[in-house]
Amino acid sequence: MTSISKKSGQIIRKLNRFSRKTSEKSKEHIKTHFLARLRSAAKSRLLIVEWLLLVSAITLFAIVQAVWYKSAYTTTVFVAGSSYSESTLGAVDSLNPLFAATTSEKTASRLLFSTLLSVDTTGRIHNHLARSIKHDSSGKIWTLTLRDNIYWSDGDPITADDIIYTFSVINDPAARTIYADSFSTVKIAKVDELTVTFTLPTVFADFPATLTVPLLPEHILGQIPPALLPEHTFSLSPIGSGPFVFDAIQQSATSKTVLLAKNSKYFQGEPLLSRFSLSAYSSEDELARALKNHDVTATAGITNPENYPTSADIYQKNAALNRGAFAFLNTSSEVLKTSSIRRAIRFALDIPALREELDISLPLDYPILRSQAEVTFPDIPKPDQVKAMELITAEGSGLTQTAGKLYIADDNAPAELTIATIDTGHLADFAKSIADSLSTLGFSVTINVLEPDESQIFFTQIVQPRAYDILLYEIDMGLYADLLPYYHSTQATTTGFNFSNYNNAVMNDLILSVRSTFDAELRRAKYEAFLRHWVDAVPAIGLYQSELTYFYNRGTRPFSENIALASPLDRFSDILYWASEKAPRYRTP
Repeated sequence: MTSISKKSGQIIRKLNRFSRKTSEKSKEHIKTHFLARLRSAAKSRLLIVEWLLLVSAITLFAIVQAVWYKSAYTTTVFVAGSSYSESTLGAVDSLNPLFAATTSEKTASRLLFSTLLSVDTTGRIHNHLARSIKHDSSGKIWTLTLRDNIYWSDGDPITADDIIYTFSVINDPAARTIYADSFSTVKIAKVDELTVTFTLPTVFADFPATLTVPLLPEHILGQIPPALLPEHTFSLSPIGSGPFVFDAIQQSATSKTVLLAKNSKYFQGEPLLSRFSLSAYSSEDELARALKNHDVTATAGITNPENYPTSADIYQKNAALNRGAFAFLNTSSEVLKTSSIRRAIRFALDIPALREELDISLPLDYPILRSQAEVTFPDIPKPDQVKAMELITAEGSGLTQTAGKLYIADDNAPAELTIATIDTGHLADFAKSIADSLSTLGFSVTINVLEPDESQIFFTQIVQPRAYDILLYEIDMGLYADLLPYYHSTQATTTGFNFSNYNNAVMNDLILSVRSTFDAELRRAKYEAFLRHWVDAVPAIGLYQSELTYFYNRGTRPFSENIALASPLDRFSDILYWASEKAPRYRTP
């Protein structure tokens, strides 16, 4: 028994030792072949993750660097090939530039036809189709020479024959062009294929400024009687010489659109724009609606911009024009015929306060703009109600005062004044304010305001017959200060623009002598003498300088901010650079 028990114990001990060894070996095996591999796999995954993060960082850095590099060495610029459109006011019945009567027709004319001379981006006259123009020693004969290698859009050369023909049409009474009588006293002669002479009856120093006249192609129209030109097919499908050529006309229920394409033969080079279109409407509301609906790119035809505020996608650009608003005092009026009453009215009107009230940025006190002549301007008397009443009640004024009311001394009739204007710009607001001020003095005042679409009626029934005592009106002050149209006595007619009916021998002489003087210092002295007489006689009172308000869509480039405009159409003086599409381009090193 004892022997058996010993053997059993030995066997059990051997089994235990074997079990322990097996267990230890198993643990060592698991540790060596499983756990160690698990730790190795974890390290491997960590290395993989770190490697992936590094690769991602490098890739991201490369992308950022590429984007930065592109932004640093490229830029977004306006490019060629785009189109542009404007809405314009007035009908399009003729595309012949010599018969362009509406704003729409004049705009088309500017894009389709070139002129002998034109206004550049600085607002000064310069050669256009003309290579040179100069006067002789007498100052009466001007010789103009055309550029070489200039062509009509059909490929025919532009020559002196085109100049001779164009001015023959202008001077033909049967043609009745918009330039009729402008050159009736000027003799034109051909010298050679590129040269003509203009012989003037008197010296006119600023004659080149009158040659912003579009030419007609003699080779197409030369055999057509001038009286029949308006009905000729040329009026609906012209051959021109401007930056664009005629393409087609489209008619809709509300507008007529003139489609233009760039002129590959334009002597100054092709414009960036491939196409330009003009949509003609009959009212300003339609112009604004077309712009708001993005039917057009821009418009320059809105005269009361405060009625059409800009929006997030429509910009507004204002540019000064060589135009001005004046209160013209009719010196033939029974009430205003004496200069003392006209001076009294100027004392009574606080024009600076009215400008401030109407938020006018460009005041105008004189018939000459500071950009037109370098002169010393005389002082304008400041508003003074006391002095106004002293002049009105002074002996010899022609008026008497009774119970706060003014009467004409000769017949004791009420001192009545009619103020006439048209509702464009700030004219209607000025009319009301001026009427209130004059009523306070004792005048009986009536205001006659017509709407913009009644402009033709306004001119023929009120302006031409001088059916007013005070006319508030915007006038074209010209490229240079030519005072003859508005203040020389020969223009005090129904066909002239002397709206004050002013007649003064001294001022007449000064006006004519300025026109015939080339010497800059002498011209300056005569301008200053005229201004002193003008301030003393008060034929008119300056109100404000006019502006072009141009609305255009975001993402387009119209005329430059730095351009000087003598007239609204001068916005096209840099038309070669207008655009409406952008694309990335590498920067120039």
